[in-house]
Amino acid sequence: AMVESALAAFYSRSQRSPEEMLGILLTHHDDAFMEWLIEQSPEGSATRHLLGGLTGWNRSLYKRVLTLSRVYLEEDKQSAYDRIYHMSHGELFGLVDRLRVALSSALGHPLHPASLIFDTPPRDKDKLESIELIYPNARGQRHYPLHQLSRIVSGVQHDFIRNPRSLDASKPCPKPKTSSWERSLLPDQDNNLASLHPLLSLLVGVILLTSLAGCRTGASPAGECKPATAVAAHDASGEIEDATFVAKTAAKDATTESSGAAPTRYEEIKREAITFESRGATLKGTLTLPVAASSERFPAVVILHDFGPIGQDGLRAASMGVELPVEVPVYELLAEELARSGVAVLRYDKRTCVKNAAPRCDYPRGHLESARDDLAGALVDDARAALKVARDHARVDPRRVSLLGHGQGATIALALRREGGPESVILLAPSVQPIDALILHQTMTSLALTRVRREEEGDTAVGDLLDKQIATLEADLIEQREAFEKVRGGKVAPSEQIFGMPASTWSGFFSLHDKALEDLGAPHPKGGTLAVFGGLDLSLPPDEPRKMEGILGERTAKSRVEILDDVTHDMVFVSRDTNEAPSLDERLPDLIAGFLRAAK
Repeated sequence: AMVESALAAFYSRSQRSPEEMLGILLTHHDDAFMEWLIEQSPEGSATRHLLGGLTGWNRSLYKRVLTLSRVYLEEDKQSAYDRIYHMSHGELFGLVDRLRVALSSALGHPLHPASLIFDTPPRDKDKLESIELIYPNARGQRHYPLHQLSRIVSGVQHDFIRNPRSLDASKPCPKPKTSSWERSLLPDQDNNLASLHPLLSLLVGVILLTSLAGCRTGASPAGECKPATAVAAHDASGEIEDATFVAKTAAKDATTESSGAAPTRYEEIKREAITFESRGATLKGTLTLPVAASSERFPAVVILHDFGPIGQDGLRAASMGVELPVEVPVYELLAEELARSGVAVLRYDKRTCVKNAAPRCDYPRGHLESARDDLAGALVDDARAALKVARDHARVDPRRVSLLGHGQGATIALALRREGGPESVILLAPSVQPIDALILHQTMTSLALTRVRREEEGDTAVGDLLDKQIATLEADLIEQREAFEKVRGGKVAPSEQIFGMPASTWSGFFSLHDKALEDLGAPHPKGGTLAVFGGLDLSLPPDEPRKMEGILGERTAKSRVEILDDVTHDMVFVSRDTNEAPSLDERLPDLIAGFLRAAK
């Protein structure tokens, strides 16, 4: 607000033309622009004083709060739109509204006019990153500046913009790589402002992408988001004349099925208690099934747990950096929602869920102690036994049983995939790091978070306690590095205790995960691989989704990566509305069910 106020005051005093004002904005980077703005503010004014106290981080915010529509007088804003987009303000927003109507039809549900907002026009001559499309959806407002374009399009096929000179639907849509695709739409940096109209074609595409990213399966009458192709029409001179969206009805793409039939929704589900034997232990579980009048068999998923003593409900009260006010039964909620989508789900108490280890855990200690020397192998055997139980059930299609691995469970799912066991694998918060590197990352992250909290706490008793925690974490980090190097180098006896477990146990997990990573990129002979990451996951390095995309290769219906915003490592959605209780992210069950239908 201060930046806008100072600019508006300067504009009024200087009587600069819109072109001159735009030139000033385009020729200054953040710091230089802010210094220039401070100089233009009256000596001793509150504006100059407050602007001078902004930090470097605050200064970057000017791009978000400054829009020429607020700086220019109304009549000058009209000319700005005409110059940059080759259409008036009214014509541009009339086009946007036509896009909204067409997109509403394509998605199967109405979009409010406020759902598509422009933040205009460009103010950065080097990256042209200042045009933003704002797409407010059910989970809060999303901003998509152009410099994030490569991240946005990485998960979607590039065929949503047709040849700008032709509307011949019989011609195949081009699918260049992201970098060349971006360059083909962005104007040359040396061009004058009048050449920026191709950006509107780009924004048409971003509208589609962000809308599809924000929609929920179940929003349309068919129960799933319908894909759409943006089509831009041009006049003889190449100017944008109109644009619309055309719903796809033919070939499959990376996110949808070719069948137009709506998936069946089962309102009634049932739960069956299950027990099975594995390595001398009796494991307890629950099979959640749709209730159907016919004797049809359903596809099934077996849930494999994350690290730690976790029961079949998957109760989670916290993830790294995120404390939840209530426990969320992640696996139970996921099983129920998948069952309503026609997928049977088997979940069971993990072998390590022994008495006093965690809530609702009541296995005897022998379940853990008998397998301590080869815990990784025992967990794989348990998952193999659970997979057989699911296949043998009378209401399950034995050819369509998949594994859903969460965290550590993702490694076990990949180990069984290597054997040709499951039809497909769904990996929730998987790591492409070696186990020891991942643990070191988590310790360093805990240390960083504790240090931040210590700075905020000040000179208090809590601060003293945090000092002790920091010292402990620093010592742990050194000890972990040394211990893991010994285990990797075979310089420790198998029975030697390393952080409460024999060295052989650590070696087993290291080996299991390393082999899983080696095979991760191999084609799956049966179904496919879906990897899902949470945007609030601090347990994994932030570049894990990008690395996973590189391993899986080209995104297809049977192999892809998804990132869910505002979701923790445990797939819990944390609302920005403090009145909304945390729960399983509602997008996840639909995402998984759609993937299983496409991968069959």
